[in-house]
Amino acid sequence: MFDLFVRDTQSNRRARRPLEIGRPFLIGRKTEPFAAPWDVKISGQHAEATWDGKALKVRRLAAAANPIFFQGRATESLTATPGQYFVIGRTEFHVVPHEIDATIESPSPQAEVTLAPARLQAAPFRVAGERIDAISKLASEVAGAVSDEQLAARTLEVVLKGIPHAKGAAIFEKRGDPIVTSAIHLRDESVPMTPSAKLIFQTLKSRECTIHVWEKGDDQPSSGITVDPHAEWALGVPIGSLPAVLYVSGVSPRLIGQATEVATLQDDLKFTLLAAATYGNLLNARELQKRQASFSQFFSPSLQQLIQQDDWEDLLKPRIADVTVLFCDLRGFSRRAELQRDRLLQLLAEVSDAIGMMTAAILGHGGVIGDFHGDAVMGFWGWPVAKEDDASAACRAAMQILEAADRDGRYRVGVGIASGGAVAGKIGSQDQVKVTTLGPPVNLAARLESLTKQFASPALVDEATAKAAGCEDLRFERLLKVQPAGMEEATAVYALSSSDTPAKFSELEPALEAFDRGDWSASLEAFRRTGAGHPLRKLIEAYIAEVGPVPTEGWNGALPIERK
Repeated sequence: MFDLFVRDTQSNRRARRPLEIGRPFLIGRKTEPFAAPWDVKISGQHAEATWDGKALKVRRLAAAANPIFFQGRATESLTATPGQYFVIGRTEFHVVPHEIDATIESPSPQAEVTLAPARLQAAPFRVAGERIDAISKLASEVAGAVSDEQLAARTLEVVLKGIPHAKGAAIFEKRGDPIVTSAIHLRDESVPMTPSAKLIFQTLKSRECTIHVWEKGDDQPSSGITVDPHAEWALGVPIGSLPAVLYVSGVSPRLIGQATEVATLQDDLKFTLLAAATYGNLLNARELQKRQASFSQFFSPSLQQLIQQDDWEDLLKPRIADVTVLFCDLRGFSRRAELQRDRLLQLLAEVSDAIGMMTAAILGHGGVIGDFHGDAVMGFWGWPVAKEDDASAACRAAMQILEAADRDGRYRVGVGIASGGAVAGKIGSQDQVKVTTLGPPVNLAARLESLTKQFASPALVDEATAKAAGCEDLRFERLLKVQPAGMEEATAVYALSSSDTPAKFSELEPALEAFDRGDWSASLEAFRRTGAGHPLRKLIEAYIAEVGPVPTEGWNGALPIERK
């Protein structure tokens, strides 16, 4: 958010008003709220202005008596970006980041709770049910941000998901004397949030987590107060060692079971501390990454060397390429968070470790980090340069991830891999860059990853990958031909494993082969002899029960798969 700061250069008279995107307004001596009544050289209606979110466009009205000066020259129109200003008469008009007016006092709260971060981290959640999903996705949703602004925005979005009775959340940062609004997210854009300067300054000074609750009533003063008239409470938590505060305000919470309002708000405070810690850690990590090579977070060291040697701008341009895409999903964290709500900070650290392990395996085998999708990491091979062993490299990365998860024992993963033509390339500037790939193999890899649960195999690959990656240290067991919903082509699905481990699906081969050739009665009979209770048997039996004892006309041998 940005303000128009109006200052009389010959006195201490000044005004400050927030700018609304796309809403034209008038500037003059009598044009509230953007008025400068102290300056006789400003006409009653002097100029019209519009803020587009990036710049303020100003046009002098025909009736205005005096000129507008911008960058030392008289002008009829101008475009001022943040940090710039224009002058009418003796008055300056500055476009500045939104700040809290620290001179305005807010009333004392009816109730106050203050806790040190270490003490709050040790306290268990009392009412965790409604925020478990938000906590489980906190690291993955926030970690995928490609800029500091997006990191802040995603953090605030997660906070509002986890606190359903919150009306707004914001990050305030102290830059010298002023307190600047770094980011703000409102549940309802039509309902503004006016933060409590007292609470923010108290949190910055004490470095403790604080809740303020105000008494609502008609007799509450209506002016000179920074407390949000649409909120009944506010909380602030320090963001690590940074001179910044994560601020949340809202209405009275819906109480669950025996929970009290104080207990629920303390849970809100603890959840906000989790979000603030994640934001602060990732912000620090981003600063460290900026000091390294621009592409170190996406490319393996060998690819970084290649990019530095060649004309990297041309090399990284989006283009169609044959790629192998790997999707890896972290399993079971939501359930563990629900069962172990007293150690959510430790679980959050485990998620960060797991995501780090996945990305390290992808980069270690020459892949590119493409994106984060929920709790999944996406990597791909075949761009910016293609190699003959791209498919096998992706499969070996998958095996490394599975083996690391087995050794660790704290989490489980599922992996899907697919190959084919897609668009891959760099998006963004040199300083804020994202590389990704889009196309059928991306969608198919994601679908295969979701099928690992139904097929009872931690890693599944499509036929194109299995054929391209055939090598002695990998085993590919053909399972079923599937037709994913929304995809034009069917594909045979293979279970991926290491060649030095026993085959897992050999006893199911007669049943799967019979289903594939359309002899469904023989398939069902073979399943009765072997594979009792296997998920594949259940899938096939359910499909045959729905369609009938024999394939329909035009059946292509593929088992239809509904959407995830």
